[in-house]
Amino acid sequence: MHRSNVIINYDVPWNSTRLMQRIGRVNRIGTEADFINIYNFYPSDKSENQIKLTNTALKKLQAFHTAFGEDSQIYSQLEEVGEAGLYGSKLKEEVNETLVFLQELREFKKNNPKHFNEIKEIPQKARLARSANQIKLKDLVECSISYLKSDDHPGIFYVTDKHAIVHEISFVEAAKIFKAKESEVSEKILPKEHHSQINKALEHFKQVSKINEAKKVSKSELSPAEKRILPKVEFYLMHTKNEFYKKILKRTIDEIYKGSLKQLPNSIDKYFKESKKSGINDPEIVLDNLYNKVLKGFNFNEDASKGSSTNTRYSKPKIVISESFV
Repeated sequence: MHRSNVIINYDVPWNSTRLMQRIGRVNRIGTEADFINIYNFYPSDKSENQIKLTNTALKKLQAFHTAFGEDSQIYSQLEEVGEAGLYGSKLKEEVNETLVFLQELREFKKNNPKHFNEIKEIPQKARLARSANQIKLKDLVECSISYLKSDDHPGIFYVTDKHAIVHEISFVEAAKIFKAKESEVSEKILPKEHHSQINKALEHFKQVSKINEAKKVSKSELSPAEKRILPKVEFYLMHTKNEFYKKILKRTIDEIYKGSLKQLPNSIDKYFKESKKSGINDPEIVLDNLYNKVLKGFNFNEDASKGSSTNTRYSKPKIVISESFV
């Protein structure tokens, strides 16, 4: 079989590892073929709508690519290949930084048990004003950072800027901001915009949690492209005043979670990358172009007038800690 370079899958196994094993029997060391061509028979649309086999296979295979850095597409051109997520430099760097912060906290707890317990007893909704110049983060002037969580949500970090726009940030980014020297002195008066900025973050949390809870899909089940574009789509949903675009973006999020339009996430991801390269920053122009160049082509705007079909309970967020910078 090592002399072959064509594989035809008449079926799609639920265990997608079998697809990789089949390819391995042909794509062997010593092969003289420049390319291994793989052809797949997809389920019919009717069957696919019932069993979601194609989407399941794609997500499982994408997990392999993300973890181990496979350099070839196995089942579909929608698969993203390249440097591995687990071993890739960017994520590896983030993982290492996370471990450094966690180790630092463990050491602090071990060496300062009394102080640690005092901090632990600080009530939730703790608020603080700090000087951005003192910690050399001038970009945070007139901004607020918050850590919000709920009973069924692990928590999330937000920065609300002086324009009342909410930005989600990672644990590492938040830890770098929250970390303070023992010599730092807090500001005595909270900035007047503190409460409005934190309330803006709360509303954003509610909206995003409502969307995610309605779909009952965790972020770990999403593809890398879906993970990249969802925060951006949610960002424009929260800040656009155009009711038609709001309905379109809600429908877009619905379709991403359903996984029924397989080209949609990649098309949106490609658009955002091209938009960034072209230097277009105006949110209204970005959103107009997103609709006209991408979303309009998927023909689900006819149902947009109906809005989102989901109407489920969403969790009440709690403020764990918040800080504003002057």
